[in-house]
Amino acid sequence: MKKIPELSSVAQRAVSPNEIPSPRRVAGVLAALRQRRSDIADVFEFMSLTGVRWGELRAIRVNWLSEVPLAQLNVERSHSDRYEEKAPKSWRGTRPVPLSPRALAIFRAHAAGKQPDDYLFTNQQGGQLSVGVVREFPLGFRRHALRHDAASTWLRLGTPIHEVAEYLGDETRTVLAVYAHVLGEGQRRDHVWRLAAAEEFGRESGHSARPEPRTLTREPSGEPKENYSDQGFSAETEGFEPSVPVRGLHLSRVKRTERRTALARPTLPRNHADYSS
Repeated sequence: MKKIPELSSVAQRAVSPNEIPSPRRVAGVLAALRQRRSDIADVFEFMSLTGVRWGELRAIRVNWLSEVPLAQLNVERSHSDRYEEKAPKSWRGTRPVPLSPRALAIFRAHAAGKQPDDYLFTNQQGGQLSVGVVREFPLGFRRHALRHDAASTWLRLGTPIHEVAEYLGDETRTVLAVYAHVLGEGQRRDHVWRLAAAEEFGRESGHSARPEPRTLTREPSGEPKENYSDQGFSAETEGFEPSVPVRGLHLSRVKRTERRTALARPTLPRNHADYSS
């Protein structure tokens, strides 16, 4: 079995929520760009749907598509500008990325009329796409943020973490570190909903939604005691059957009653068998 390499010594930095553009912002930027260059808009949209890196997108060939048993992009190579083509930046090597219907439509539109070994995305002269071309169409955020957009979308849809790591070509630990805030969104959202429900209940009932703190009262002797009238009994009163409602009985009264009962109980000598007759 191939050994999984350790993470690099450089700590994986969690991506900030501000670094991930919202779906509405991405859609707005792509719609505006499509009015100028629809082919460049397709490039950026494909990146946001598949999470591929820029070098991987430049290297995509027409024959990287497989449609059995489902439509998938087989990422085999990477070719960043000013570097030689090489294996993708992933210890897994070639990896399959499932394609959504929209991503598949973009792939087929750009593959039409091309040979299997041709580049999928090309410039207007038919050559390999270069970074200089896409830089003429700034997005207002980094191109790499489109990869974050894809990953966060998958996680919010409930895709298992190990599957997201497979699609990105990263390790599971990297996904956990980089997208930690996305993974916790569900719990935070549930927390806000519970707060809102509590506040709504408080408004309808006329009471504060905040829990009332326990108060201390004073015994006749001056010793403080806690008011347990609204909290039921503690473990110390387990098994005691009071003759008054539980919620109206103080714990201190229970203890005094038990103490008086114990004092009133007759005490037998140690060898009480001798007195049984």
